[in-house]
Amino acid sequence: MLNFSVYLSLLYFIILLTGFVNANAQKAYPFKITVNDSSTMEYQIDTLTKEQFGNSTRTLTKRTVPILYKKKTSTLESLSGIIHLDSCIKIEHKNNSITLCNRKGKNDRTGQLYKVLGSECGYIIFQNGGYEWWRYIIVDEETNEFYILPDQPVFIDCDYVYSQGNYYTEGQFKIIDLADRKHLRFDSFNWSLTTYFRHEIQYYFEFTTPNSPQLKKYARFEFE
Repeated sequence: MLNFSVYLSLLYFIILLTGFVNANAQKAYPFKITVNDSSTMEYQIDTLTKEQFGNSTRTLTKRTVPILYKKKTSTLESLSGIIHLDSCIKIEHKNNSITLCNRKGKNDRTGQLYKVLGSECGYIIFQNGGYEWWRYIIVDEETNEFYILPDQPVFIDCDYVYSQGNYYTEGQFKIIDLADRKHLRFDSFNWSLTTYFRHEIQYYFEFTTPNSPQLKKYARFEFE
């Protein structure tokens, strides 16, 4: 049997270890919304309290991303200047281009797939991804101009398109003014987007962090 002094030492160590684990479990990452440097849209972002968030969103409907888009025949054929390269397609617009492939790699980490989801507001919608990465691309049927989005695109009266989602624990949001070609993207590192609401040009977001899931942060985003 352990003598009393050894027992006390072990008990003291266990208490210290438990306190260390609990303290780190409760320690949340700093909450920060980072706007991409290439963003060209005027905006305002304000943090909100839980009460302010609740009061602002009480009459709003929680937003959900649509799964289905309009299907049309000969979708790829409607794009001019598309280049077929074996199992890939290359879409060019002015000095920009993007290549999407359906091919297996040497292992699971090097292959990628793409598929056409449909069309909306004169844009063909692609889904493209591989090992631990994914993206959505919308391509103008008339000009081949394209935009890359972090998740499924949502069109607003064909004037704007936005996309929100998470890359693991990183919240991502992007919005594009389709008329003026202005855009904005932000990321919330180590804070996931869990809920969002929209009212005209205002968006309300709720964020959580994985190491303190009970802790939530709130923000309002407005663009011009």
